[in-house]
Amino acid sequence: MKKKQRESSDKTAELLPSKNHNRGASNQSSTACWSILAIDRDPQIYQTLTEKFQDFVFQGKSLKVEWIKNRKKAQSYLEVNPDFSIVFIDLDLDKPRGGLDLVQWIREDCANSCHRLIVCATEPDRALEFSIWLNYEINDYQQKDQLNQQTLGICLLKNLRSDQEIQDLENKRQELTVLSTQLKHLNQTLEAQVKSRTQELETKTKQLEQEISDRTLAETDKRASEDKFSIVFQCTPHPITITSMKDGRHLEVNDAFLRTTGYTNEEVIGRTAVELELWTKMEQRVNLFETLVSQGFIRDYEFEFCTKSGERRITLLSADIIKLRGEDCLLSVTNDITQRKHAEEALAKSKETAEQANQAKSEFLANMSHELRTPLNAILGFTQIMSRDPSLKREHQENLEIIGRSGEHLLELINDILEMSKIEAGRVTLNPSNFDLYRLLKSIEEMLQLKATSKGLHLLFERDSYVPQFIGADEGKLRQVLINLLGNAIKFTQDGGVALRVNGQSTVENQEETTIEFRVEDTGPGIAPEELHQLFEPFGQTETGRKSQQGTGLGLPISRQFVQLMGGDLTVTSEVDRGSTFTFSIQVKLIDSSEIESSVPTRKVKGLAPGQPTKRILAVDDRQESRMLLLQLLGNLGFEVEMASNGQEAIAIWKRWYPHLILMDMQMPVMDGYEATRQIKSTSKGRSTLIFALTASAFEEERNLVLSAGCDEFLRKPFRENILLEKIAQHLGIEYLYQENDNSPSEADRPLARPLEDYLAEMTPEWIEELYQTAIKGFDDEMVLLIDQIPESLSPLSQQLSEWAHNFRFDCVVSLIEKVRP
Repeated sequence: MKKKQRESSDKTAELLPSKNHNRGASNQSSTACWSILAIDRDPQIYQTLTEKFQDFVFQGKSLKVEWIKNRKKAQSYLEVNPDFSIVFIDLDLDKPRGGLDLVQWIREDCANSCHRLIVCATEPDRALEFSIWLNYEINDYQQKDQLNQQTLGICLLKNLRSDQEIQDLENKRQELTVLSTQLKHLNQTLEAQVKSRTQELETKTKQLEQEISDRTLAETDKRASEDKFSIVFQCTPHPITITSMKDGRHLEVNDAFLRTTGYTNEEVIGRTAVELELWTKMEQRVNLFETLVSQGFIRDYEFEFCTKSGERRITLLSADIIKLRGEDCLLSVTNDITQRKHAEEALAKSKETAEQANQAKSEFLANMSHELRTPLNAILGFTQIMSRDPSLKREHQENLEIIGRSGEHLLELINDILEMSKIEAGRVTLNPSNFDLYRLLKSIEEMLQLKATSKGLHLLFERDSYVPQFIGADEGKLRQVLINLLGNAIKFTQDGGVALRVNGQSTVENQEETTIEFRVEDTGPGIAPEELHQLFEPFGQTETGRKSQQGTGLGLPISRQFVQLMGGDLTVTSEVDRGSTFTFSIQVKLIDSSEIESSVPTRKVKGLAPGQPTKRILAVDDRQESRMLLLQLLGNLGFEVEMASNGQEAIAIWKRWYPHLILMDMQMPVMDGYEATRQIKSTSKGRSTLIFALTASAFEEERNLVLSAGCDEFLRKPFRENILLEKIAQHLGIEYLYQENDNSPSEADRPLARPLEDYLAEMTPEWIEELYQTAIKGFDDEMVLLIDQIPESLSPLSQQLSEWAHNFRFDCVVSLIEKVRP
């Protein structure tokens, strides 16, 4: 064996280029060459053979290499030139597995068994390789990425040697054929003399020929089959074993098995896996053999084994029961998946850690939502109650409006931060509804027109004739995106204007959906190219945004996420000192006007309509200010109101008082609203009691939790007075009395004793000039500070200027001052 290995190594060494190698062999005639044909779309093998083996000589012959790209040309060529020693065939020739069709054509249609056929695969697939060896008459199977100079040389030597042996056998067969012909001629010559003997000799000769031919072919096939199996067995990187089904002893193993387990061949052959202590869990061995006995094979059976060093590894085993020399044997191929398993375990652990972090973040955000929104509930709620008092002075009403606007602004900032957190956690969903797009655009235009006019900007809303009026989409998210984009444009634009252009697509009858494009354009300062990437990052602001000291840097990231949720994307183009354009498109449903719910103008409730039974309402909240808010709001309207500070007190009062409605805070000490609701609703009388959840959570998931606990309605803090009262009326079946619109002139609308400019003229010229500059620049906050300096005796002037500042009517302020300026 060692001698054969030494000779093989010497032959392989002849393939490597040498500086002193004689290149004369390449000039030999074609009859003294080994003919090699590469049939492959990739010239890699051809180039390697021609470049690296141009000096190759084996048994006195050099190489002659030819290359053909496709099957059709290869078939035409082989029909005319069949004498090739070796043919390399691409497995995926012309199509996946197309090379196998060519192999079959050569062996069957051409009846050519002399070619040494080598199939070359691009990607490793041991199952496919095994199948090809089993079903196709090939002589070798190679992996392209492993065909370097040395492995290709070994492949050539191995197959050329086999080819020479086949040629020798063919020569012997031809010699026997000639001998047979001579014998037949001799028999014919002697036939006249020994006719009976001649017939007998002919029969014997034919039998002898057949026996010799059969034996020769059988030996050749056997040797070729053994060569194939030996190549596959030893060259595969996966461990392969052959064991006896009778006693489980190893009959043969490959090098990959020895490398994986750490044993030597001498330690393994003749011993069982149990004796080698490979099995770590004997129940896995029992399950394996039960499956083998019942099915005759097994695929991808996962089990753990132990190496010689004691290391535990995990593998997948596929095995078949085969016949070998008349004995039932088990052919097993394994695939070590230890690293993959460790990676999966690490991934699962990382996922669990991430989920725990997300859960902690969600709990933190839920608590923060409750802690931030609960005080605002009292601020905005009491502001609404106080604003109902008709005896309040106008300046106090204005102060309340300032508090309300500030509270709304703070609520908007809190909602932005929580909304961004929900987006990052993937908890934002679409809430589609049917609405009038024209009305939505009109309301946004009216909302922003005053602000734009106060800055001297032209606000333009345009829509083409293809824009549908009635659509189905998420109205709330679309409104928020448009207000964010237009509000930013007005805020940062000092001259020129802001435009919203809405474009649709032509539609056909019965079309269900269409696409609408929205473009917000401004003539503002523009955005530098290096700052564009910051626009859609949470809390990211451009230089202009930082100088303005307004906002959180969340409006655009939230807008983009909303647009993407609606199936589009928000993009921006900008030019410094020329302006910016924000564009997005969304897919909407086309609906009929009959599917739109009509809106009723909001009216202020002043009390319960007479002639109705008194309704009892229980307000449950751990915050005293929240309870007092509900007590004053509902008590002043005519409801009977009781209060409780936790769920336990609520249950006690409910059992004693049986309210018609319970307004339940969900997060409270002692007993929370969830448990209190479940206990009340678990009784027959409790199921007839209405329970409204009042929660400070900003998360939509809270709605499902609240309703599943048994609540009949879900309201968020800070709640809107009109929404709460509408829900109460809807469920309790009551009617309200509403305040009439007050058309009487206000204090500021009554005729002045003298012209307004006369009051203004009593202020100092310096103060008037400062007010003038403030009005031109549109600084409403600075204007309010200046108005506070006006003495009480000039109250008509302060009242009028305050109203103009509140409504951003800087143009009126400028016109008034220009009447008295020199």
